[in-house]
Amino acid sequence: MRELFSRPFFFVLALGGLALRVALVLLRPGILGTDEVIYDPLGWALATSGRYMLDGMPATWPPGYPAFLALIYSLFGHSIVAAGVVQSLLDIITGGVLAGFGTRRFGLRAGKAVFALWMLLPMRALLPSLLISEATFIPLFVVALVVFSLRGWTAAILNGVLWAAILYTRPVAMAAVIVLGLGRLSYEKWRTLIPIGLTGLLLLPYAFWNLQKHGAFTIYTGAGINFYMGHNSQSSGGYGFPGGQLPWDTLAVSREMAVNKVALNAGVRDVLARPWHEAELLVRKTALFFMSNTPALLIYSPRSEDSQMSLRRQIAARPIGTRVLISIPYIAIILLAWTGFFYLKSWEGYRVWWASAATFFLASLIFVAVPRYHEPLIPLFILQAGAFLALPKQARRQPGVLASRVWLIGSLGFIFIWIAEWAVVLSAS
Repeated sequence: MRELFSRPFFFVLALGGLALRVALVLLRPGILGTDEVIYDPLGWALATSGRYMLDGMPATWPPGYPAFLALIYSLFGHSIVAAGVVQSLLDIITGGVLAGFGTRRFGLRAGKAVFALWMLLPMRALLPSLLISEATFIPLFVVALVVFSLRGWTAAILNGVLWAAILYTRPVAMAAVIVLGLGRLSYEKWRTLIPIGLTGLLLLPYAFWNLQKHGAFTIYTGAGINFYMGHNSQSSGGYGFPGGQLPWDTLAVSREMAVNKVALNAGVRDVLARPWHEAELLVRKTALFFMSNTPALLIYSPRSEDSQMSLRRQIAARPIGTRVLISIPYIAIILLAWTGFFYLKSWEGYRVWWASAATFFLASLIFVAVPRYHEPLIPLFILQAGAFLALPKQARRQPGVLASRVWLIGSLGFIFIWIAEWAVVLSAS
């Protein structure tokens, strides 16, 4: 692994990747996009007043990423550019961690391939310029995957801190953390209680804060509303509420958790009343999850008329070249990683890595799905794709007939999703 980081190849790619990311940060307009309009004021409020408030009310969003922004704003002022540059540096470091792991598991060629893919994949270069929680969640998740199998007291404490930081950033990752905890049981039995207990201890302040401000001892205050959005009778699988009166509009007291309870009950009723609609939603959410993340391009060319247009028409209005630049490399990475499933030999922690990552897909099926939610899986796709490209043919295993058929069906499924994505966007042009 030391050989990888001591080579000019690594530094040239790292500097080129950083330059590309910083350039995209400088090119983005100052107008805030979806989610950014929440995270930015929360971070600034924390930096200036120490209060976690939005529009004069206690915030319901997870505090992990706003706290990260607050640290940057405290040091550099209220600057989107400063936040983007720091996030770009963090992204380069994350790529180095993943490449180091790839070198240790698959050899120097694989490590170089992983690092090159991480530096050059267009969407990976673009994401650090956005003020969204993936900027910190993905680095935390990658490091947690790399260190989960380490043994000893220090490793146990480190895992506990990482798991808590992950849940402060994205509480929906609870299932992924549980998988990591179960995975550690195969390495250290009783000592696994240390990171589990430490995670719970570190989450207590936030749970008590939610109890005081929102009326529930929890770290996830939006579960009911997100479930309702993903399952109501007019849902398409993504974000958005149906037209007309919402189930909680008649509440006398609209505390967050009271709204969530009503929303959850309404969502469950819709699920039970329309099973065929639920089956359709599973297909829709799968397609939404694995579509290329072209909506991220909208932040670079805001238009006054966008507010009057559907999302697919907004995307269709952007140059086709930029859409191709985002989607084609993403498609190639997914297909290479999928192929690697059948040709690469298993390695230590392989099942735990993919089981924890798969929980994000499961969460999208349970709640709502958008293309951005596949981003935490991209590091694993890049690792798998890089290893597959770098390993010689004699080092690969040969899949059987059944495995080959599964590979073909899965590949065709992915290709169908992307053809449908482009057909929908082109039809809106």
